[in-house]
Amino acid sequence: MQGWQHVIFNRADFVVEGTPASWSSIDRIRFPVWKGADIQATVLLGAMKGIGDDVIVVRNTRAGTEAASAKVYANKMAGALSRAGIDAGMVDEAGIETGMLAGKSIVVYPYNPVVSSTEIII
Repeated sequence: MQGWQHVIFNRADFVVEGTPASWSSIDRIRFPVWKGADIQATVLLGAMKGIGDDVIVVRNTRAGTEAASAKVYANKMAGALSRAGIDAGMVDEAGIETGMLAGKSIVVYPYNPVVSSTEIII
């Protein structure tokens, strides 16, 4: 693949390193590049920006033995929305408890067998 590629990373795909204070106080992003083939490659990063979607899909990570199923259904729902032309962000339920739904139009819970009392109130 050559040339510039437009890539969108979903917030739910990021992994926390260390003990950050919150998403609003992030001051750096580590962008690792792994070897996929035995070739020489160059990676250039262009502009980066955060996008706030009005539609949010909630991925339940507290589902215990059903966590794998919850992740699959959340990904399927995000894919279905994308195919329908609807841009949707994805967050774990912990993000909801910190106020990430403020200003959002639609929140989709595709498979959430365990819902916290904070989520119910929201």
